[in-house]
Amino acid sequence: MALGLQALNEQDQARFDECWAAQRDFTRQHLGAWALTCCELVEANARTDFYKGLATLTRGALSELSELLDVPLTKDSSR
Repeated sequence: MALGLQALNEQDQARFDECWAAQRDFTRQHLGAWALTCCELVEANARTDFYKGLATLTRGALSELSELLDVPLTKDSSR
């Protein structure tokens, strides 16, 4: 993220596009593969409201990231 902001500040569109693509790929391949399932499991198994709330907050942040990057996040179907 910092490299992308630096590229914008330097008006280097090509480097910004490269950083943006890397962020999208990371989100699709890694966060998109397990993050929603993790949040769901925490919400279902947390013993305190703090962790339930943290999972809900994380789910919301992931939803915003997904929309911003136009990368769908899916639940892990292997469990």
